[in-house]
Amino acid sequence: MLPITKNAVYDQNQIFYKTEYQKILTHFSSYQKAKNDILKSPSGTIYIKIILLVIAIIILIFFGEFISDNLKYALLLGLGLVNIITGLFDNHQIQKLEKIDLLKLNYETLLVCPKCRSKLINQSYTYWKEKQSCNNHKCDVNFYP
Repeated sequence: MLPITKNAVYDQNQIFYKTEYQKILTHFSSYQKAKNDILKSPSGTIYIKIILLVIAIIILIFFGEFISDNLKYALLLGLGLVNIITGLFDNHQIQKLEKIDLLKLNYETLLVCPKCRSKLINQSYTYWKEKQSCNNHKCDVNFYP
């Protein structure tokens, strides 16, 4: 859990939370990195598809006159099947959303304003790195005095 002292969290007179905010930013950085890893498209299957497509085009261009039409159709159908099969192994959008939801559940109690406890997880790490205060209009916290 986030190591914020209890008196800093509930002290209504305190408005500067620089040290607590730095701790929150370190958690936010790891959250953003994990979220980006989930959203990153798999490059391995894309490379396989491109290589197979280039090989098929080279075969059809340079050796097309030596290959019968039936073999050309079989080559193109095989290439299509490989694309379909590699598409099945891609990380689907629904699975990505489920992983992001689980990640949010793990971090939503950590990524909160140290004073008013409003959630900071709805914005990106870059946003909060530059932000000077809480988004809650009733909260008077300053992250950088």
